[in-house]
Amino acid sequence: MKHLFTCVACLITSSFLQAQITFTKAPLDYQLFPRNAQSEGQIPIEGSVTDAAATKISVQILRGNQPYRYVSQNLTFQSGRAAFSLKPSIKAEAVEYLARIYLVKGRDSALIMTRINLVAGDVFLIEGQSNAVAGGEDGRYQSYNPQLNEFCRTFTPNYPGEGPKWVVANGNSINVGVWGTEIQRLIRQNHQIPTCILNNGNGGMPIRYFSDRNDANPTAGNTVYGQSLNRSIQAGVRDFVKAIFWRQGEFEVGGTAFEITSYPQNFDRLYKGWHLDYPALKKVYVAQTGIQPQMTSVLAPAVREFQRQTSRIYPDVETITTMGLKESDGIHYGSGGHVQFAQNVYPLVNRDFYNSTDTLQIHSPDPRQIYYSNAERTQVTLEFDLDQQMIFQNKVEITSKLNGWRIPYYMREFMYFDGVNNQLDSGWVDGHKVHLKLKQPSSAQKLTYLPDHFLATHTDAYPGPYMLNQRNQYAFSFYEVPIEAYRPSQSLQLVQVELYETQLKWNTLGNTSQVMLERQDNQESFKPIATLTSGATSYTDKSAFPGHRYIYRLRTTLTTGQEVVTRLLVIMPLPTAVEPSQPWAVTVFPNPVRQDALLKLDKAMTSEVTIYDLSGRQHWHQTSAESQIRLSLGNLPNGVYLLRVQSSEGTHTQRLLVHH
Repeated sequence: MKHLFTCVACLITSSFLQAQITFTKAPLDYQLFPRNAQSEGQIPIEGSVTDAAATKISVQILRGNQPYRYVSQNLTFQSGRAAFSLKPSIKAEAVEYLARIYLVKGRDSALIMTRINLVAGDVFLIEGQSNAVAGGEDGRYQSYNPQLNEFCRTFTPNYPGEGPKWVVANGNSINVGVWGTEIQRLIRQNHQIPTCILNNGNGGMPIRYFSDRNDANPTAGNTVYGQSLNRSIQAGVRDFVKAIFWRQGEFEVGGTAFEITSYPQNFDRLYKGWHLDYPALKKVYVAQTGIQPQMTSVLAPAVREFQRQTSRIYPDVETITTMGLKESDGIHYGSGGHVQFAQNVYPLVNRDFYNSTDTLQIHSPDPRQIYYSNAERTQVTLEFDLDQQMIFQNKVEITSKLNGWRIPYYMREFMYFDGVNNQLDSGWVDGHKVHLKLKQPSSAQKLTYLPDHFLATHTDAYPGPYMLNQRNQYAFSFYEVPIEAYRPSQSLQLVQVELYETQLKWNTLGNTSQVMLERQDNQESFKPIATLTSGATSYTDKSAFPGHRYIYRLRTTLTTGQEVVTRLLVIMPLPTAVEPSQPWAVTVFPNPVRQDALLKLDKAMTSEVTIYDLSGRQHWHQTSAESQIRLSLGNLPNGVYLLRVQSSEGTHTQRLLVHH
């Protein structure tokens, strides 16, 4: 099926020209054109002319009110018709462009079409049920003024009374929704990049409603999947969708056992369809549904558990929970809850697509290991990712909506050991670890966190208590996660850190036969750095580097054959200024850098030049034997970087500021 951006077949008449021109592709007002690797969007203009006297088609692009680009094409007629195809490009920036299309006849030209408020930027999709639609009908989202943000766009194929139309997105009448528009607003605010979000959500629908892809004809209009795909095609963005946000599952949580048990298969079908039909898709963000006030199946937590696990099943899936969102009635959320969700998701999008180095504690905390941590089996430890700094709420109090009394809720009511609650005495945290003290020794093999459902008596929705991190990212609910057997507790600590070294210490364990220390540099594999004696309790790593993110892994092997593994996250400090001068001179000019910089050594020598961002991610590496090296940094985002030059003379490190 062929879809047209604008379908026009009309006679254009002026005082000097009578020409027939047909457009098969032409821009619409307010249209967003997906940006490419050069951060530009192409405006496709195609069609044909039947007036043999016409000689040229030309397009003038204005950036704001200033001339920006001019392109033209000479017309060549065959069988009375001349085809044309032009693709002028515009920058992806917070500036609106105007396009004027002219038909040229000899020395005269006629203005055929004018399109206004054109932008280039990024494209995302939202799929799911009512919390994906997330309309802000209560009006409180108006304080964010999204409808005045000219650089948040969406497209509808059937705008009332007008047909296909591009519009400024908002959280209300145009179906982008509150949290979708808020994500757009944050991208525009922080990166000056326009965005398009197509929200294909539909309230109250099961996952099978969205995963009804016709494999023989994916664009089939009688399927919901095909209708969503067609919308992307009509908007001209299908091949440029960067990510899909999936927020659905309330139907199944309150549904039948069959709906729940078939959820993974339906999601798999949907996920595979997306990757077949959206070739540029890089990320799928999956939201874990909240605790609902009622249910019809004891299997309901299995949906939330599958949603938690999807990032482990699919390599490009990123999961986030909706636990802890405010303004909940048990199923839906007010504008405040939707804005909170957007602010939770945005750091992931910012990292994945906008080179953000703010990557610590931006995930929903997810237990990586759960085990008994004393021989008496009266203590259970939950280990989260190393960067998580956890908070454990033993109790919360709310004001009853029935009588105004203060009503307490205790975590022991919502932690289930082999399905039984009230086994917990108390909990406390130690960095990324949560320790649970039990009332008595336990033989439980599985742990569940948070209830199947919540009977809303004194409050509309489950009020807590929760586990969360210090950035208010709430932990996933989890269901029947195995509790591993007892293992001794070993503490690995950072004693001192300098620019090029770290000092570590740990406690010894009885019956130790060997200690091995390993290190992971950024996202690389772990590599051994020391094999130590059984009595060793410390180590100084002198090969660390400023600005890097290291994970140290201590592997203690006991004489019983058991191995105890302990990890420690260390983020190395950056130098506050250029290092003391080396016996060899290194200069960089200019600094700050806009496009290119010249690196000069006092003599020609073999050297390795590396540029890192503040998270330790490498952006530039070159080996040279020259005394001058040109650094082309125009593609790097604005920010502070670390320049390292290594040679036989030593290592030189300094800060480098990129500012375009």
